[in-house]
Amino acid sequence: MAIFSLAQVNGWLDPTKAQIASLDTELTNVIEEKVLSHLDSRFTTSSWTTTGNTPELVQQSAALAYAGAIYSRAYSEDITGIEDSYGIKLSADAARMIEGILAGDLVLRDLTDYTNPDKPEFYPTDASTTLYDTDPQNENATPQVFRMNQVF
Repeated sequence: MAIFSLAQVNGWLDPTKAQIASLDTELTNVIEEKVLSHLDSRFTTSSWTTTGNTPELVQQSAALAYAGAIYSRAYSEDITGIEDSYGIKLSADAARMIEGILAGDLVLRDLTDYTNPDKPEFYPTDASTTLYDTDPQNENATPQVFRMNQVF
């Protein structure tokens, strides 16, 4: 079973020019091997075998690479000598996406150990003010400074 779906691939293809009815097993294996071997230097990819256990961004980058290969294959005779065809652009975008994942610019949010670095944190917290009530000498304890109905 592939790490990306037919619908993901067709999402990148023009519906009037290059929609496909099924995934080519040999091309799927080549794309998966290429994507996963690049990501294997930073992630443990051995469990990424289906769409159910592969991070969404990895699925999309593989689908994008597959779509680029399909488009280039379909229009290879029509685009000789032209460097900026849509198929080449899709393949280049997939490579940039993989590079972004490896560099940490793109984060695989659906991994189990992901924490959002942009999540706001507030201090003092309820736990730190409660700790002050029971152990005021603790370095993590914070006294309550004001209440919501307090007038300054």
